[in-house]
Amino acid sequence: MGTDGVAQTGSGLGPTYPSYPFTLPLITIDHVVTRNASVSSLRTFSLRGTDHRALLATVQIPGKKPSC
Repeated sequence: MGTDGVAQTGSGLGPTYPSYPFTLPLITIDHVVTRNASVSSLRTFSLRGTDHRALLATVQIPGKKPSC
């Protein structure tokens, strides 16, 4: 079983749906789940053409050097 990225970062609920204008996202239905890796940062942001907010995660893989 994997670990949810929101739980790993302690960033709260991470609601991603809906993302309609003038509506706050209330439901967390989109996730970043890892196994044998860790999420060091996670944020949501709006994208055109979808009713979900996008997730942007920084995932650290053991034994790998970070790249930018």
